[in-house]
Amino acid sequence: MQNQPQNLTALPISGLNGLHFHIPAYQRGYRWDKEQVLDLLNDINEFKKEDNNYYCLQPLVVKLREDKISYEVIDGQQRLTTILLIAKYFSRMEDYANLSPDFTIDYETREGFRNYLNNLNNLNIAEQNNANIDYFFANIAVNEIRQYLGGLQRRGTFFEKFTEDTRVIWYEIAAGGEDPIRRFMNLNGGKIPLTNAELIKALLLKSSSKFDNHQKEIHRLRQFEIAKEWDDIEYALQNKEFWYFLTNDDPKKQPTKIEFIFKLITQVEPDLDSQGKAIKSDGSDFFIFNYFKRKLEPEDSDIVKIWGNIKRYYQILHEWFTDRELYHKIGYLIASGTTIQAVIVATNNQTKTEAKKTLNNMISSSLNKVQLDSLEFKEKSQVKKVLLLHNIQTMLNAKEENGRFPFDRFQTQAWDVEHIVPQTEDMPKTEQHQLDWLTASLPSIGDEQLKDEQLKEDITAYITQPNNNFGALYNRVLNYFSENGLHEDDDNISNLVLLDSGTNRAYKNAVFPVKRKTIIDREKGAVFIPVCTKNVFMKYYSPNINQMTFWSEADANAYLKDIAQTLEGYLPEQQTNNKH
Repeated sequence: MQNQPQNLTALPISGLNGLHFHIPAYQRGYRWDKEQVLDLLNDINEFKKEDNNYYCLQPLVVKLREDKISYEVIDGQQRLTTILLIAKYFSRMEDYANLSPDFTIDYETREGFRNYLNNLNNLNIAEQNNANIDYFFANIAVNEIRQYLGGLQRRGTFFEKFTEDTRVIWYEIAAGGEDPIRRFMNLNGGKIPLTNAELIKALLLKSSSKFDNHQKEIHRLRQFEIAKEWDDIEYALQNKEFWYFLTNDDPKKQPTKIEFIFKLITQVEPDLDSQGKAIKSDGSDFFIFNYFKRKLEPEDSDIVKIWGNIKRYYQILHEWFTDRELYHKIGYLIASGTTIQAVIVATNNQTKTEAKKTLNNMISSSLNKVQLDSLEFKEKSQVKKVLLLHNIQTMLNAKEENGRFPFDRFQTQAWDVEHIVPQTEDMPKTEQHQLDWLTASLPSIGDEQLKDEQLKEDITAYITQPNNNFGALYNRVLNYFSENGLHEDDDNISNLVLLDSGTNRAYKNAVFPVKRKTIIDREKGAVFIPVCTKNVFMKYYSPNINQMTFWSEADANAYLKDIAQTLEGYLPEQQTNNKH
């Protein structure tokens, strides 16, 4: 091979010219972020030759492939790809077009990425971001390189430092030497931490010396298939709707989403020790990897069967996600604190009909001992479950509708329980809050059925000249918007609804007509309002809607009755002591 570098050489970047590199399937995609790219650019730019002969990068560990033309990159892919991106920047400039290093990188399971690298100036970045996560990180790097180098006054000096004064330690593993995958795992131990999933992928896509040439080709095709299916599963789990249907965990804490399925398998199908006892997690970062390593590392392991089992778990979860009834019932259980592991175990080997019965029993257990008549605000956890299930079951009962409860919003928008009728102890404390509260209430005072000109005048006077009598005025307003001019604090569930924190803050302490208007305005602004909350303020449950000014005893009883009827199949037998 021409221009073949010598082993353990400090090779200048220009020495990469004409070489061909291959990134095998077991490695992760391109994952450098803005900070890592910027660090490399700064290190090159700030290098001073009088301090050292050259600026040295981490080793590039390679192995010559059977074609004797290209090198398999075992370690250094992230740096090598970033170097190529910098070289591509210069190669598109007239002054450097013929001087910039020109080498190629092929990615075994990401065939389009080489074309991406060759056509950076022609990319539609938004489209590529959606197509593959590698493009997303590469676009970050490209934009950072363009911005950084475009702002340099002495670009030629940087180019010289980049091509001649920046070097990589060329480390080539001899043919027949250490297994590349094992070397890859060992080398990456102290760098960007490899996830359990990435290590498992390396084992799934390993080669084997036991295959003849025909078997090797079949195995290679299976590797492509596994890599493609892996990407499909990872992409599906990136969907926040799917993710928050499965778990309450922040997806940012799980950079490789497929690891969720690997963890699930270790919980549902624990490995056994020599005495036949389940091997429990030792709390180590790589317990999940070690679980699969025991299954995948032996030469006689059935990789296709093991991968098939992984796919089976994903397919179960995806089927649940796409089935509207299962989606809502399992989604409720997860949002209420049940784990997907518990759901898997409880429904194992059941038909869909049997599984739905099991889920109904699990939902009933979550509402054990709930008595609606005595369920109050102080029991917030149980109240939240009841209100959530009321909304979900109401949506399910609408057979002709295709709407789905957005569990992703429920988990990320800090939903809470809020009073329909404000409570006296919730009286605004600051002067500005008091003025805002009265100003918001004023337009609703003066309904034809409930005229009170004196109250309007007193509110207007207070807004013009605040004094120390807000408490008395506050109670007069509450009484005005309560049945028969009376106001009674009520913490019962018939005076409670489910709301996201944004809407809650927008109308905290407001009287009924102001809350109603706020709900309408926020829904117009595309804010999700739970169907039962909306029904309350539209008086959907009420026996008559002659007045929309206050939440009456009849309204509260009708709302409570609907909750009881909608959740009848889940709630324990109710006592009949209606407090309204």
